[in-house]
Amino acid sequence: INHIKIKNLIYQDLKIKNQNINFKIYYDTLDSTIKVKYFEFFYKDYKFKIKDLKSFFENFILNLFLNSLEHNKSKISLFSETNLNKKTSNGIIYLKNIKYKKYLNIKDFSLDYKTSFDKNISLKLTPIELSFKKTKNYQTLKIEKLEKIFSLIPFIKPLSNNIKLNFYTNNDFSQNNLILNNLNININTSIIKDKNQSKKNSSISFYPLNAKIYNSHIIFNGLDFLIDNILIDSNKNRAKIYITLKNEEVIKVFLYKKYFEVFANHLSPKLLNKYIKKETFNQGYVKLYLKSDYKNYWGKVEFYNTYLKDVALLNSLITFINTTPAIINPLLALPTLYHVSQDEYKVNQYYIKNGYVDFIYDGTIKKLFLKKFKTNSLMMDFNGNGNIDIKNKKLFISVKVIFLKDYSKAINKIPVLDYIILGKNGNFETTIDIKGTFEKQTFETHMVKEGSKGAVGVIKRTIETPFRLIGSFWDFITGKDNNNTKTTK
Repeated sequence: INHIKIKNLIYQDLKIKNQNINFKIYYDTLDSTIKVKYFEFFYKDYKFKIKDLKSFFENFILNLFLNSLEHNKSKISLFSETNLNKKTSNGIIYLKNIKYKKYLNIKDFSLDYKTSFDKNISLKLTPIELSFKKTKNYQTLKIEKLEKIFSLIPFIKPLSNNIKLNFYTNNDFSQNNLILNNLNININTSIIKDKNQSKKNSSISFYPLNAKIYNSHIIFNGLDFLIDNILIDSNKNRAKIYITLKNEEVIKVFLYKKYFEVFANHLSPKLLNKYIKKETFNQGYVKLYLKSDYKNYWGKVEFYNTYLKDVALLNSLITFINTTPAIINPLLALPTLYHVSQDEYKVNQYYIKNGYVDFIYDGTIKKLFLKKFKTNSLMMDFNGNGNIDIKNKKLFISVKVIFLKDYSKAINKIPVLDYIILGKNGNFETTIDIKGTFEKQTFETHMVKEGSKGAVGVIKRTIETPFRLIGSFWDFITGKDNNNTKTTK
């Protein structure tokens, strides 16, 4: 027999119709020759073509020549020699126009391989400099040129050469160790996002892994990280990731099946500005805590000795406050004019000595709820809450403002005058409601109401002052309220 004709063969997803195979077999030596000029078959409705396939088996040496295995414009060629006595094999695999969705794009790539399959199994691939070895108890994989693999992935761009990978595991894959060096890559996931794909809650699974990544530069969707090291500790229930950046900033990410957490104790303005793609933060640092069920988010942001610059809503609020305090009390116009006249006064930035924002983001209705925010600054403090409708681009924020703090401190040092101008609480304060769209907001304040009270209050406190002094003196003589007596400044 030296010829087989396949007329109509169907096996699961494989279909073959009207194809011929020519071959020769020598029964005494088991030497054989198989030649296929053209062979066509279907797999899952995909059409494949084999052109010029030749196989020669002689003296336990198998030579295989495949000119092309084709599907549309994709092509695979193979040339190999396998020695069954020595249990070795080597050859060349040539790949052209191989694509898989948006995840793989091989235009023109060849691999030289050498393998042995005696007691242990080993494999070497060039030019990615891959070496693999499997023994009775463990497996090892090393890649010295990982960037050559990344160059075949459309959404990953290597930024340097000599990206190295070392992977060690036991044969049941229960203990896995990974080491990566010089992982310098640019990842852009927008390339693989499907705008028409509906968002579904996919199940999250974890893999037992201990990984260490050293001396790397990772750009992820435009966010730039210079990394000293990344440590990953993962089991079947959770993954803990510790990221140490070049400037010693540490970011902790804890992943679980139903939620994740992010901790960052010392984020620099430079990193934050890179993330938001705007020069908003200057000096100081920021702490972050974030928790999410993979749909909704809640957490807290803390600010320390930092400046917020060119935030349109904040700029408008500060300008509004600085130009209207005289409504409350005419005496307040003088410090306002003084501040505005100073060279260091900048309406486009706000200094935060310390402050925080507690927030919740509802992913279902796409709303950000500011549960509470509070700032302590030099000229004015903010204390408030609100909500931001991301979907409809609307907002409502209520802010209690304590302002002209340095002026208040100066007046507080003058007995009698502090009570007449500031009242019992010793501060200038008002409440402002901010509402509108992202592009345009309105500011509603109680300053007119508070202003009328302020003017009347000054007169009232001026009349009351002599009686307060007499009352305080009498309490001092009689020894009353010694524990609550206000110390003279």
